[in-house]
Amino acid sequence: MTNVDPTAPALITEHDVAIHLRAIDGVASVHDRTIPGSRAIIDHIAIGPSGVYVIDTNPHRGSVERRDNRLVVDERDRTDLAIAMSHRVGAVSTALRDLRIPISRALCFVGGDWPPTMLPFMLRGVWIGFPIQLYRLVSQPGVLQPRDIETAVELLEAQLPPAG
Repeated sequence: MTNVDPTAPALITEHDVAIHLRAIDGVASVHDRTIPGSRAIIDHIAIGPSGVYVIDTNPHRGSVERRDNRLVVDERDRTDLAIAMSHRVGAVSTALRDLRIPISRALCFVGGDWPPTMLPFMLRGVWIGFPIQLYRLVSQPGVLQPRDIETAVELLEAQLPPAG
């Protein structure tokens, strides 16, 4: 894992997340991928020993919390952000075909000044947290070998074209 300072300023952008994901030892990543037949973009896909992580980054400076079975961002119900992850995960699953690699979904909030005691949480099968926590999540140990990770990256790059 890279040496990301958790005490550093938390004003991180989506681009910074891409840079940090690329720097994590043993983890490969692809960024800003389009879903064929859709206008949706997948911000980041990280592939590490513990599996594939489909990551959507959202800039926000206010409070983020779970209330009942809802995602509340600055007192607004934004559960739709978690629900929208299904479309992105479906595209990644299709691209990876029969690899049988676990695929997880993550919603990462960037650009805020988050308290260090704020813990990530799960909502509707989506991990929700902040950048430093995301880097720890994708770098967890697992059973995938470097060749498995390489194969997944090759398939993702071939099936999900770059945006823009």
